[in-house]
Amino acid sequence: PARAALDGGQVSVLSGGSGKAQLYGSVKWQMSGNAMVQLPWGFEVAAAIFGRQGHPRPAFIRLTAPNEPAKQVLADPEVGSRRYPDLWNLDVRLAKNIEIGGLSTVLSVEAFNVLNKGTELTRTRDANSTVYNRLDEILSPRVIRFGLRFLF
Repeated sequence: PARAALDGGQVSVLSGGSGKAQLYGSVKWQMSGNAMVQLPWGFEVAAAIFGRQGHPRPAFIRLTAPNEPAKQVLADPEVGSRRYPDLWNLDVRLAKNIEIGGLSTVLSVEAFNVLNKGTELTRTRDANSTVYNRLDEILSPRVIRFGLRFLF
């Protein structure tokens, strides 16, 4: 875990496991909201919004002491002194339910990242690296998906 160099500073835990690495998951605020409205003639309209404070992005340096393995040391006095931009995402869905006899069909169109934000999510944080501060990941671009579902 990373600890602030200052008494009472924010504590953050570095992600691990088989997924994305090198991400500190400490945010002070996060929100989400979902809504769906059923309209006449079998139509549905839905939306989901998500927002959160940007994750911390402290730089680190590798230091080596005699007869010791290299260690990664935070180069920032506090874990949260630099952060990625706040993340906002909006997804929407329009669907039409059609019933014919005992068979139901749902036609849908969904849009993800409607505002097409290219919010940066990760950068290379190793200050010893030649690619320090390289942009490694952004929020996926807007995607439109069409769907057809049969219910019986």
